[in-house]
Amino acid sequence: MTRRIIPLLRPFAWALAAALMIAGSTAFAQGTARLTLTDLTLAPGSSGVIEAALSCSPPCGAGAFTFDYDPAVLQIDRVTLGGALGNPSAAQVAALENAIDNGSGRLDLALLAAVPVPQPTDDLLFSLDVTALGAGQTALEPSRQDFSDLRGAPLNGEVTGGSVTVAEGAAPATQEATEPTATPSEPAVEPTPAPAIGEACTVSSVVAGVPIHVGPDRNRAIRGSLPTGEDVPVTGQFTDSAGRIWWRVQPDGVTTELDRYWVLESDVDERGDCTNVPQTEGSAVISGGAGFNHTFTAGQRSFAHTVALPAGNWTITCSGVPVYPEFQVGGQRSNGQTSINGTGGGNQTLTVFSTVVNPQGQVTAIASYSCALGRR
Repeated sequence: MTRRIIPLLRPFAWALAAALMIAGSTAFAQGTARLTLTDLTLAPGSSGVIEAALSCSPPCGAGAFTFDYDPAVLQIDRVTLGGALGNPSAAQVAALENAIDNGSGRLDLALLAAVPVPQPTDDLLFSLDVTALGAGQTALEPSRQDFSDLRGAPLNGEVTGGSVTVAEGAAPATQEATEPTATPSEPAVEPTPAPAIGEACTVSSVVAGVPIHVGPDRNRAIRGSLPTGEDVPVTGQFTDSAGRIWWRVQPDGVTTELDRYWVLESDVDERGDCTNVPQTEGSAVISGGAGFNHTFTAGQRSFAHTVALPAGNWTITCSGVPVYPEFQVGGQRSNGQTSINGTGGGNQTLTVFSTVVNPQGQVTAIASYSCALGRR
């Protein structure tokens, strides 16, 4: 299963991310970074954990990796963030990219310190829950290993370890007490209970920053993130042109624009009877005529446009980077919505604000935005 996570980030974080993406050349590297992965020996069908310990001088601010492995030998089940770039439970570290492809044997991971001066809680950058599939040997071979410091400057990086040997009769990575059975050579396996038919479908995530889009597409505006560790009701599903499933969700407190909250199935964990969730169309993309855009400068709190509104019914829709902005037209404020609908022509003032507060009370700065004016 492929998992992608793109969290809410402040502009300085995106600047670090941009620097990391061009860090292929280490000609100007000012330091070194080492990522050390543990090695495992597993029996077929057993599970274990690969830990990735980070050592940087000067301190690291970001890292981007691609690992290749043999999918006939190894399966990666989950990525868990560590504390090397800050406390993940306090949203101090974010995953710009988190994609597992067990079909081809590839892991893409990009991690970023989401606070200006991170306070590491340990040296663990991430850990991988893995399952041994068949006898053989493989390794997490890095085809991409980019590191940068807190200023975004590239570091000379090295990745070591990550070898996995799967052999019949091998001792498991973690010994657990088991109940004796009548046939020791064939230990009982407790099946995973199937969800009860009729149990409401919900989704959740243990990782901060799972994006909520206004429609079922990665290119649609991000309006917030899924609350961590909470079960969020699913109200519909949509399958896009690539065959991916999107869940339409209703976070706590949401009472308007119910068709404009979508998460990708591979970003979340499902619970309950999700098979029978009704199919629904994705929320409409509102295209407009006149467009308005702006990039905020440092310290700028808002920006105003004079908008010539058409006679009749109209809609103004705004999206932004990294999240959609709060905006106001005349006396109407968006108040958590992506669009404002109105009636009547004439000149009005469109004001867009440079920060937005999400339902968890976190303030996110808007770097830039664009708005479209259309008829309804």
